[in-house]
Amino acid sequence: MIRAEQSLVLPPIPTSARQGREFARQTLNAWNIGELVDDVALGATELITNAVRHAGHAGTDIILTLALDGQLIVRVRDGEPALDHPLVGHIADPYATSGRGLHLVAAISTDWGVTTLDDGKEVWFALALPATDTDDAEVFELDDRRHDGEQRASRSDPGVAI
Repeated sequence: MIRAEQSLVLPPIPTSARQGREFARQTLNAWNIGELVDDVALGATELITNAVRHAGHAGTDIILTLALDGQLIVRVRDGEPALDHPLVGHIADPYATSGRGLHLVAAISTDWGVTTLDDGKEVWFALALPATDTDDAEVFELDDRRHDGEQRASRSDPGVAI
């Protein structure tokens, strides 16, 4: 697998999640792994939103990085060194409007975590790459599946409904 990495610097504002999704879509399509777009968009949105909500007051930019090296790693870095330890086993109130983001990230990823840095923290998740050695589905002809002696109809036969 070819190693690749792309990053996008985002301001700590709510619309950054949308910008991050678009960047991820374009990057994954350029890397020919568009099958991962939905999961990456969901996970990146959750992590960027958390960075804006919990670290946006720090006034530093948020950095979204996609790294490809045998798996896809999605990282979101912010400038807030304080680390609120997530309550992964905690279930959010069913009527709460927040509190499910890291549960979603955990559900879609093969692994995830938080790395503390001197100047902030980085929350990341990993996804397995789609298999590339599988054959495309074979399309078979209906004629090959019919029994011998059956009348064969085609769209060109008048009066035959198919």
